[in-house]
Formats: sequence, structure tokens, C-alpha cells
Amino acid sequence: METQTRGLRDALGPNTEFIFLNGSFEARGPTDAIVEKLFGDTAPFFEWWVVRDLETEEKEDIEDQDGIPQGTATRWCHAFEGFDQAIESMDEKLNELGEFDLAVGFSQGAIMVTILSMWYHKKTPTKPWWKLVLCVCGVYPRGINVRELFEENDGKPILVPFPSIHVVGQKDSLYEESLVLKDMYTPHARGSPLERLLIEHDGGHKFPSPERHTKFYADLADTIWQFFTDIHHNSVARL
Repeated sequence: METQTRGLRDALGPNTEFIFLNGSFEARGPTDAIVEKLFGDTAPFFEWWVVRDLETEEKEDIEDQDGIPQGTATRWCHAFEGFDQAIESMDEKLNELGEFDLAVGFSQGAIMVTILSMWYHKKTPTKPWWKLVLCVCGVYPRGINVRELFEENDGKPILVPFPSIHVVGQKDSLYEESLVLKDMYTPHARGSPLERLLIEHDGGHKFPSPERHTKFYADLADTIWQFFTDIHHNSVARL
């Protein structure tokens, strides 16, 4: 992520401190060919959990439960194996590090940031661990074991009550999934000077290249700094 976030880090300038946290498990399965080509020298890669498709019997059991609407197991069709360990690991790390101004998540990391935002909101609603969320190429969670964070039993959505920025690649095969994740956040968080913001770039499932997207990163950095200026935040941010 240090390489992928270079454009953002450069644009935000020297008054920011970035803390990078790896996923809880070494990634299993084959690595994407492009990722291997560009970042193979930084291996091993990490993931937060293993995504498993629910079996037919599991889906039937879910929808046979009282009050569960039909179609629930279609929307929430995966199980996140290792999820509890990932949450426990992140909770331990965050309690060591303290609160942050901005939480940035890419791809599966954007799911993790979204889940953690809701997990902490339910656990300690008066103590948010960050003030703003930046999801880059995020996707809809779909893990049945996190459904209760985002839906009532009857299927009514529970929106993430955090200010958020969503960066989406127009050529990303998961483009539509990124838009679904965006809509899981409230359009305008209480007390926030920033409405939920969608920013698109002309690339795929990655941070846009700094060389070709100087203005993109300058505008994104300006938006982030303006947010903290508007909430009268200290000029030294921690991300």
C-alpha cells in the first residue's frame, strides 16, 4: 500500500503521518498477475479473511428463519472465514495506536474499514476511532456474518453514519460493487461539513497513477484538508 498510496501521500504533504496495517492472514490462492508484476518484490501479500460462498443448505436455513425476507441469502451470499480473528487483531492494534483522523481502505481493506466503522459504532458509539473514511475501489461486503451490522432483521438498511469519500475506477470490473458500498454510507453524516462524495477516475481496480492524475490527487487532498479545517482540526493529521 505504500506504493499505491504515493500519489495521495505526496498530495497531502508533510503534515500527515500514515500508519499502514496489514491484513491478519497471509494471502492464500494465486496473486493477480498485474499485482504480482508491479508489486511482487513486496510479497508476501495479506488478506483480512477468506471469502467462502455459502452452500445451498446454508442459504435455505437463513431464509427459513422468522422475519428474514426472501432474497437475503442472495445479497449476503458469502461467509468471511477468519473474520473474528481479524476484528480481534485490529481492535488490539487500534487500542495500541489510538484514534485517527482518516481511515483509508483499498478493495478488501475498504470492506474492513466499513465493517470496523459499524462495529465500533455499535460497541462504543460515543468514541469514533476516525472522523472521515476514504474507500478506494471498495466492494459490497456480502458476508452473512456481518449482515447484522448493516441490516435490521427485516432487511431495513442500517447506514454507516460516517462522513465518507469513495474513489472508484471507471474501468474496474467491480465498479458497480463500489457504488453499492458507497450507498451503504449515510448521504450526509450528522455534524459533517462534507456530504458523501463519489470521485471517479479513468482507471481500473487500483489507485490512479500519480504521474497521470496530478490534479486528481491535488483536488482529493484539498477536499480532505478542507474537511478538517471546517471541523477546526489540528493542522497535523494522522492517517
